[in-house]
Amino acid sequence: MSESISFKKAEIIPFLKQLSKIFTYVSLLDVAANKKFVISENGELKTVPVSEEANNPDSITNRALTEKTQINKFEFLKQNIFFVTAKYILIEGKEYVLESVSMINNDSLFKDFGKNDFIRLFNEYSDENYRDPLTTCYNRRYYDDQKQALQKATAIARVDLDLYRQIKETYGPMVADAALKTLGITMQKCVRKTDSIIYLEGEKFLIFFYGMKQPVLKGKLEEIRAEIQRTVIPQHPAVKLSISIGGYFADKISINDIPKAQKLLDEARMHLNYVVVN
Repeated sequence: MSESISFKKAEIIPFLKQLSKIFTYVSLLDVAANKKFVISENGELKTVPVSEEANNPDSITNRALTEKTQINKFEFLKQNIFFVTAKYILIEGKEYVLESVSMINNDSLFKDFGKNDFIRLFNEYSDENYRDPLTTCYNRRYYDDQKQALQKATAIARVDLDLYRQIKETYGPMVADAALKTLGITMQKCVRKTDSIIYLEGEKFLIFFYGMKQPVLKGKLEEIRAEIQRTVIPQHPAVKLSISIGGYFADKISINDIPKAQKLLDEARMHLNYVVVN
C-alpha cells in the first residue's frame, strides 16, 4: 500500500527544524540527484555526502522510495539501540526520502519490558530473518543490510565447496543439500562468534574475520579446510567433502575487496582442497 505526505518548499525547512529537536539525526535525501540535506547549526539547509549504503537497492532508503511508503529498522552500535526510519515524501511533486534516527538507550522507554528482553527478542527475530535455513549461516539479506558493519573486518575469505555440481548430479539434490548443511555447520564451529559466515548461493560462502592478523589468516583457513576434509556427512559417509578458499587481508576491508578474495579463490580452485591468501 503506497502512502505519501506532500509539502511545499517553504514548509520543509521549518518541518526539518522541528524534527531535529525530536530525533538524534534527521536528513532529506534527493535520490534522483544523489544529494542529502540536513539543517546546519545556523538553521540553514546544507548539503552533506551521500553514503554508499543509501544507493544500495536493498537499503531502507531505496525501499521506501520504490514502495512509496515508510520503512523502519533497528540498529545496534555497542550498547546503544537506534530506531531508523525512511519515509517517502513529496515536495511540490518531487520525490524525496526523509530519514530520521532515534537513539533508544533509556531503560525507562521499555518500562516493564526491559531493554535486555528487547535485545534478546530482537536477536531471535534477526536470526529468523538473517539465517539461511539450510546451512544455518547468515544469508544474503544479512549481507545486504550489514554491509557497513562488515567493512570493520580485517580479512575476507571466499569459500567454495569443491565438486558441488558433481555431487548433485551423482548423488542427487538431497545429498548436495546435506553437504552444504554439513559445510555450514562445521565452518561455524571453526570460527569465533564475532566472525560472520554468509551463504551466498550454490556452493558459495563468504567469511568476514574481525581483528584477524595477517600471519594468522593462512593458518586459520588451513584449519577450516582440514576440518572439512575430516568431516563426514551424516547418513552419507561415502561422499567426501573438500573446499577451496581464497583469503584476502587488509588493514581496512571494503566490500569492494570481495573480488580480490574471489581471484585468490580462483587460484585455489585450480588445485581443489587448497588455500591461497594474499
